Amino acid sequence: MLLKFKVEITLDCNTASAGLIISEDLKNVRYGGTQVEEVLNNSGIGGFAQVFGIQSLTSGRYYWEVEAPSNTGWCIGICNPNLLEEIFVLIAIQSHSGHQLYALGLHHISHKTYVKYCQNCVSKLMVGIFFDYERREISFYNVKERSLIFTFATFSSSGPFFPIFGLSRKALINDSSLVICP
Repeated sequence: MLLKFKVEITLDCNTASAGLIISEDLKNVRYGGTQVEEVLNNSGIGGFAQVFGIQSLTSGRYYWEVEAPSNTGWCIGICNPNLLEEIFVLIAIQSHSGHQLYALGLHHISHKTYVKYCQNCVSKLMVGIFFDYERREISFYNVKERSLIFTFATFSSSGPFFPIFGLSRKALINDSSLVICP
């Protein structure tokens, strides 16, 4: 059902943090810069090098899929670039037993930070992201298991939103790319 809302998402090189390496087709990003610890805090997602998608999400429904690496931390979701404290992402923090998945939502109007532990994940994860602009709702799915990971229910915002992608600055590993699926 979600596939009927599938959109083409590409990365915007002009918004990339230092150290990010973006593929020529703008569908793949990896980190090749300096190591920094991952941090979850009230001012965003520190420790992650980030890049926005070029597509502006201003009305309607959108669905896209991302293959996430199993050997480094990452984050994917949506963000209002005009208000960086308005962000809704799924974050994977690398641990000794795989990833710990968290849903992180920062909202400037309510001044609330939502951090919810979702699950452990030990292998590569194919994440489906569904955003309903009118309902102001974003959901993250485990595509391979066809299961819901987390939904940020109705939130108020004036938008626009852009897809956001981030990779940990903690580890430099060759095979640790986020890949936007066709």
